[in-house]
Amino acid sequence: MPRIRLRRLVIGEVTRFPELGVVLYSGGPGRAIESLAATFDRLAALGALSIADTKLAATQFNWLGMSAPLNRAMLLGDAAIPDASALRTHASNMSRERVRRFCGRDIQQTKNLKCCRHIRKVVPCFR
Repeated sequence: MPRIRLRRLVIGEVTRFPELGVVLYSGGPGRAIESLAATFDRLAALGALSIADTKLAATQFNWLGMSAPLNRAMLLGDAAIPDASALRTHASNMSRERVRRFCGRDIQQTKNLKCCRHIRKVVPCFR
């Protein structure tokens, strides 16, 4: 909950203090996207994923996962912040769908594919 309050505060003050937005973005979504892109790069190099632009894929992956819970919390208030279980379920469902697209198959139905073996090592929700 404190992160949502900080985000609200920064959004409200970003016009007067743009550096606050830069710091929040760099330490939050920017860092997550860079980490995801690095992971996608490793998996692509192993032949586990087929992604032309890993930075774009990481950006899309990040915001697909964040958008619904974040928008609910930002627009509907603290009571709309999902609990940890709901966030895990949302992340797992979204991740499986995206990986299905990147691998070209459902990870649960292709246990012996190289793609899925590598992903299970890197992405905890697929273990």
